Amino acid sequence: MSKKTKKLPVFYAVLIALTVTGILITAVVLNVLWDFLSAYENALPKYEAQRVFDRYYSGEDFAELYQLYSGEMSKYEGRDQFEKCMRAVLSTGKPESYEVTTGAEDQMCFSLRCGKSKLATLYLRKSDETLGWGQYLWKLDRLVPEKLPTSSVKVKTLTGSTLLINGVEVGREGITETDIPTESCDHMPDGVDGITYTVYTVDGLIASPSITCLNSKGELVEPRYDNRTEFFTEEITYDEALRTQYSQLAVEALQTYQRYRANDTSRASLKKYFDTSSDFYNAIMHTTTAWFAAHTGHDYSDETVGEFYAYSDEVFSCRYVGTQIITMSRTNTKYFDIDCVIYFRLVGDEYKVYYMDFKSSNELDDN
Repeated sequence: MSKKTKKLPVFYAVLIALTVTGILITAVVLNVLWDFLSAYENALPKYEAQRVFDRYYSGEDFAELYQLYSGEMSKYEGRDQFEKCMRAVLSTGKPESYEVTTGAEDQMCFSLRCGKSKLATLYLRKSDETLGWGQYLWKLDRLVPEKLPTSSVKVKTLTGSTLLINGVEVGREGITETDIPTESCDHMPDGVDGITYTVYTVDGLIASPSITCLNSKGELVEPRYDNRTEFFTEEITYDEALRTQYSQLAVEALQTYQRYRANDTSRASLKKYFDTSSDFYNAIMHTTTAWFAAHTGHDYSDETVGEFYAYSDEVFSCRYVGTQIITMSRTNTKYFDIDCVIYFRLVGDEYKVYYMDFKSSNELDDN
């Protein structure tokens, strides 16, 4: 006996067919919609803007960004200073971009900020490259970086020294004042120049610079910053060879002068140390002797001699600091603090004192 086959009711057959057809149509529609939305999303200019910003401002390699800025930078700075500046700027916050209205249909504009600093303005232009569905890609038109914050430095060097900013020589165009005299200029013999200074102003620096000076002896020295004046100042490089050779001469000359003033030595003893043709020696002979009251002792303590500086082959100066001690009696001792710059010049084949500039000294008196 044959088995009877059950047929699917027409209703269910139609329902299944419609369901399958609906699923297929939905899948096609969703796929088409997905393609459209993907094209639309990928064509949004904000993503291209972010890609450009990430390319230039993210990561540790600022090579491409440096090319944009290099033409505007000071000739005293290079890539190292640029990267130092950019890292400082980017450390203030996370870079964020936002759209800026331009009014043009085929152009979009975005600005990039980091903290309170505006970094750049980006211009995108709609290209002919399509993603389908009427969506066109936006491409980089130009990136305009903002000017980086700059600062200035003022440096006072000894006239004759060469100023170097980050190893680059600063020429005469950086000079704002020159031949600024020091006190030494007032005490130089004819034909000899005293110490003078030159002031440089260097603008447009984006990072703290390395500041050095090449002095007249070819030695590299680092200027010292003065918070009060806001200047970097080259300090004088003193002559150690002169100090070694003539320290004792300076001490003996100073002590002889002070002993003469205290009436403890004769005029004849001064001639060994002083240029008798100088105005200073003549003044000693006429005005500087202090006829001191009787005393029982004359000595010196805490003596230092330094700051030897040669102005020429025949003229130099040094600085003496010490204390003169005069014992008036067993119960009466006087102390005189002395700070004096001593100027020597070659007389014949010996150096003699031709001037003494007392910076501080207790005055001898007749008491």
